[in-house]
Amino acid sequence: MFEAGAGVDTLHPAHGETASTLAAYKGHVGVLELLSEFEYPLHKPDVDGATPAYIAAQEGQTAALEYLIQNGADLTLRTSSLLLLLLLTD
Repeated sequence: MFEAGAGVDTLHPAHGETASTLAAYKGHVGVLELLSEFEYPLHKPDVDGATPAYIAAQEGQTAALEYLIQNGADLTLRTSSLLLLLLLTD
């Protein structure tokens, strides 16, 4: 991805997702780890303001959510905090 010219601010052209929100959506912890190795901003929100932690919680991707939390996900962001609280206490 990076070798093909994608920058850290590159969003999916059709829907505006970041690489980390797509990985969180699918629960691909290995992809999140790889992005982290390349110093990609794991917690960058998508075009709608949804954070990767929000997306992971919404999709029930607990392993991805745990990885993001362990790596500094800001759970106080508006798009993350309420839904995460509800999902984690369910």
